[in-house]
Amino acid sequence: MHGMGIIGLGAAEIVAPGEIRHIENDRRSLGVPDGSKPERATALSRALIAAGFKAPVKTDIRTEIWVKLWATLPSTLSAP
Repeated sequence: MHGMGIIGLGAAEIVAPGEIRHIENDRRSLGVPDGSKPERATALSRALIAAGFKAPVKTDIRTEIWVKLWATLPSTLSAP
C-alpha cells in the first residue's frame, strides 16, 4: 500500500464581521489505510514536528477522515 492520508485540523471563531481569530491551526494527523506505521509516515511526522506542527501518526486514519468530515459538514451546508 502506497497511499498516505494527512488531515489538517484547525479551530477558529468569528470575533466580528470580517474578523476571524485562529485558535489552533497546527495539527496534522497522518497515517496509512492498513493501520501500520511505516517509516515514511514516521519520517514525515518528524519533519512536520520540526516545522512546528503537531503531527501524530495514527493507526486509524479513516476515523480521522470521518471526524473531519462530520466536523466540517454543518458549516459546509450552511454556506451561501
